[in-house]
Amino acid sequence: MKVAVTGATGFVGRHVVRSLVSAGHDVVALVRTLPLDDSAAAALRGATARATGDLERVEDCSSLFTGLDAVVHLAARVHRMAEDSDDPLAAHRAANTVLTHRLAEGAAAAGVSAFVFLSSIKVNGERTTGAPFSAADTPRPADPYGVSKWEAEQALAAVSTRSGLRGASIRIPMVYGPGNKGNVQRLLSAIRRGLPLPLASVRNRRTMVAVGNVCSAIQYALEHDTDLYQLILAADSRAVSTADLCRALGAAAERTPRLIPCPPALLRLGARLLGKGAEADRLTEDLEVLVSGSAPDFSWTPPVSFDEGIRSLADGR
Repeated sequence: MKVAVTGATGFVGRHVVRSLVSAGHDVVALVRTLPLDDSAAAALRGATARATGDLERVEDCSSLFTGLDAVVHLAARVHRMAEDSDDPLAAHRAANTVLTHRLAEGAAAAGVSAFVFLSSIKVNGERTTGAPFSAADTPRPADPYGVSKWEAEQALAAVSTRSGLRGASIRIPMVYGPGNKGNVQRLLSAIRRGLPLPLASVRNRRTMVAVGNVCSAIQYALEHDTDLYQLILAADSRAVSTADLCRALGAAAERTPRLIPCPPALLRLGARLLGKGAEADRLTEDLEVLVSGSAPDFSWTPPVSFDEGIRSLADGR
């Protein structure tokens, strides 16, 4: 299968390109400019890099996909802790909703058979209270990023229904893996440096997703033949507390984490006084995800266990 990948030079994009190449697909990595720097060139080895400029400025999106069988759309304006736009919802809609719609229309016009869109669990909401999020839930996005992703899913579903393009939206929680610079990597760095972490009393339940599982879910959506537009919630097979996450990171890095007891309510209060309330919420609240899909014959299961994913992150490979 000849597959185009947008956002190919990002953290997830590099892993997806490598995974698709390894699976024998002919991959076209759509990048903003050429030549690539050494790091990106190494990460995209085996794929054909094609410069597109700013995707939002491409007038004829069908020209991007001529002769291709499938599209994996990863490029996005991501959630930002320090928002720099005067109108965040408009900015997210332009980069996420409108662009996804235009790319899906272009793919359908070019005769592409499958379009896989990487969405976010934020479409379901910000936290769980009891039952985990599933593909059957009514969407309740609470911020501009989540709203824009939900609207993008609806736009893709409409194009898929109207044109016959086999569309799939994959909602994922926080991704971790080698090369990522997110919260899990910061926790690993703190543990390696022996810094005290006031997280021993945190007994929440959060589901994350190893980047290898994201790649697997994308391949499943590409290769699983269905006439239906489908929604997939891809995640690791089990949820962990933040304290247990720190212990797993420590074991993988052969370090004993310095976990200090602190009531979660006090931790959240202190974080809010420092302007870090959102970070504390993610460390202390529940967000469970049930691996699930909307298709009647949905059968994907995550091949990478939580322990394997954490070891891969700690090893940097």
